[in-house]
Amino acid sequence: TCTSSRCLPPPSTPNCLVSGLVPVLKPASWTSFDCVARVRSTLSSEARVRLGTRKRPKVKVGHGGTLDPMATGVLVVGIGKGTRVMADHLKGPKKYEATFEVGYTTDTLDAEGKVTNTTSSPLVLSPSILDGFRGPIMQVPPMYSAIRKDGRRLYELAREGKGYSDVVVPARPVHVHELAVHPVAEG
Repeated sequence: TCTSSRCLPPPSTPNCLVSGLVPVLKPASWTSFDCVARVRSTLSSEARVRLGTRKRPKVKVGHGGTLDPMATGVLVVGIGKGTRVMADHLKGPKKYEATFEVGYTTDTLDAEGKVTNTTSSPLVLSPSILDGFRGPIMQVPPMYSAIRKDGRRLYELAREGKGYSDVVVPARPVHVHELAVHPVAEG
């Protein structure tokens, strides 16, 4: 939790309404908003019980970045004044680990899409191939991502059948500090 003076609640605040940052393990199929709603509901219900009131107190809750609904991982959730300082705590490099299957392409660039191409060629990831993905690169987000374009999520547009020929998605600067491939045993 946040210990900055900007996060600390006034002394009269009940323990159930403290502020800070909470790591939430987001399950697959949940949106980031689903996680925020669950935290908000839980804290609000707990505060109502502890305060002995019938009305649910309002609890300010927000998240530090949208994860794809299919993704699992840690979602940083800010509570109360923690929502204001969340951006400061999320600056800097992040670490991602992924498991993926090779040999096919889908129309959504993830496991949920329809297979559009397959190959039986073995994947060879030589150091020179990996080098092309390290360092500063410009990355075009996939159409099935939570990034907003003109007020709408790209995955909403993609589900309407729109693609890169219909929507201009600008590349974003990304810096890949480290990239490694670790084989996974089948089974």
